[in-house]
Amino acid sequence: MFHVDCTFEDMRIIGDSEEGDIYTIEISDNHTGKHKVISITSKQLSYILAFNLDNGGEPEGFEKMYEELEPLFVGWPIELRPMP
Repeated sequence: MFHVDCTFEDMRIIGDSEEGDIYTIEISDNHTGKHKVISITSKQLSYILAFNLDNGGEPEGFEKMYEELEPLFVGWPIELRPMP
């Protein structure tokens, strides 16, 4: 069992995975109380964490990360989008 629990400003990301390859994550906004759940790969989760851990919000290779992540979060409220 793998578990991730991170808070970045008002956003909290909690994820679980049985084998470490696919994570079910809940993204919530502590300010508005909004939340959503999505299943993503461990690579996609690492991209989300890279955006949130980079001081400038643009980690090396961010263009490729956007290509993969952007379609997953189309239509999500801005406060729940896990990348800038």
